[in-house]
Amino acid sequence: MFGKNQKNKSQSKVETVIGSETKIDGTLETKGSLRIEGKIDGLVESEGEVFVGESGKVTADINARNVIIAGSVHGNINAKNKLKILASGKLDGNIKAKNLIIKEGASFIGSSSLNSNNNKKINKNKDKSKKNEKDKKKNN
Repeated sequence: MFGKNQKNKSQSKVETVIGSETKIDGTLETKGSLRIEGKIDGLVESEGEVFVGESGKVTADINARNVIIAGSVHGNINAKNKLKILASGKLDGNIKAKNLIIKEGASFIGSSSLNSNNNKKINKNKDKSKKNEKDKKKNN
C-alpha cells in the first residue's frame, strides 16, 4: 500500500523549474519533468511531463510524454501520451497527441491529430473485410 503511493509521487515529481523571472533562448532538453513559469523561445524536449504554468510564455515546439498548459504556448505540441489545456491555457499551434483534453475557457488555434494504436487495427480489419467481399463475389 505505502510502496504504491511512494512510486506514484516520484513519477509526478518535477525535476526542473524555470522561474517566472527566467528567459531561455534555444533548446531545452530534459529526461525528467519540467515546470515552466518563465519564458522560453526555441525548442523543448522532455521524456517526462511538461507543465506550462499560468505565468509561463513559451514560443517553441514542445515534444514530451505529457503536456499540461495553463499559460501561453505559441508552437506545435507533440505529446506521446496526453495534452491537457487548462481553462487559463492558450495554445496557438498544431497538436499531435494520443489523448487530448481542452477545458472550458481554454484557447486553441490550430489543428489536432490524435495518434492511436487502434487506427492500425481498424485499417487491418477493413482490409480483411474487403478481401472477404472480393472472395464472396468470385465464388458467386
